Amino acid sequence: MQNLMPPVNTPDKLFHDGDPTQGIEGTIVTAEFMNNHQAATRDLQQEVINVLKEAGVTPDPEKQNQLVEALTSFIGQKVPDASLTQKGVVQLNSAVNSESETEAATPKAVRIAMDNANARLAKDRNGADIPNKQLFLDNIGGAPKTRKINNMPLTSDITINNIGGNAGTATRLQTARRINNVLFDGTSDITISTTDSGAVRNFQYTNEVFYNPGGNEITWTFRAPSGCQLSGIYVQDTGRSSADNIGGVYYKSAQIYINGSWCTVSG
Repeated sequence: MQNLMPPVNTPDKLFHDGDPTQGIEGTIVTAEFMNNHQAATRDLQQEVINVLKEAGVTPDPEKQNQLVEALTSFIGQKVPDASLTQKGVVQLNSAVNSESETEAATPKAVRIAMDNANARLAKDRNGADIPNKQLFLDNIGGAPKTRKINNMPLTSDITINNIGGNAGTATRLQTARRINNVLFDGTSDITISTTDSGAVRNFQYTNEVFYNPGGNEITWTFRAPSGCQLSGIYVQDTGRSSADNIGGVYYKSAQIYINGSWCTVSG
């Protein structure tokens, strides 16, 4: 496109009418100005024609909306669809359950999402923002603090001395519980296999250990270490004129085999 054409060569850059009766000349239109005007007009026409051709529109002197058609076509052809990596044309969507990453949420969708969020409970309120707490407890099968057991409110631990109903005569649990992953309702014994994790698989004593008090003491005290038991007593003959003397004791340590290793039992 050409540069902006120069204005008419008058002091105020405007055209003026003349008045022969007053001897006032009108603005003289020079050939240079008309040539500039013609060139600028043709240049502008050529720019518009190039836009039409680029859009695939054939110039038609009977139509005055072809430039609009061409620009509309360009918007659809030249501007890409928006994505996470580029700007472009984006489709609006009022859905609040869409997972699309190429559509934009409308204010209506944002309003629905905000109303939904405002209606939910805040985790840090710990249930303090529940509008109808009694109805909430009813829905989850909970009991309020105003309920009583044996005429005592549920505000602290309760000790029941007189058992009523069938609690004292019941022979089975209403809901079976698991012991070592075996269901138990109280109606029969359960057996925990020695192959289960944590089960004792074997038992043994270690070699005997002898404890000697160190001399012919008249009185001495010995306590076997934790998890050990006495296995023998050593009695010394001190002669005809005195009683025999206990010169020491033997003890062993008890061990169990559990989880693949021997462990000493502690008392």
